Amino acid sequence: MVDLKRRVEAEIENVLRTQKDLKTVLFVEKKTNVELAAIATFLLNIYNGIENILKQVLKSRGIKIHRSET
Repeated sequence: MVDLKRRVEAEIENVLRTQKDLKTVLFVEKKTNVELAAIATFLLNIYNGIENILKQVLKSRGIKIHRSET
């Protein structure tokens, strides 16, 4: 359980750091293509971080997650 807590805390830290980085780009009035790509990447990273947290919690409770491309 301690290992789960450490992994979840690390994911939360990454999500919060990415969220902070996202905020710095979001409020730029005229965004370049690079900034738009960065926003997309930040959103994907946040989504993946939350998904990883949920997977770790389910796994720790013995709930199987079916692997799928969707």
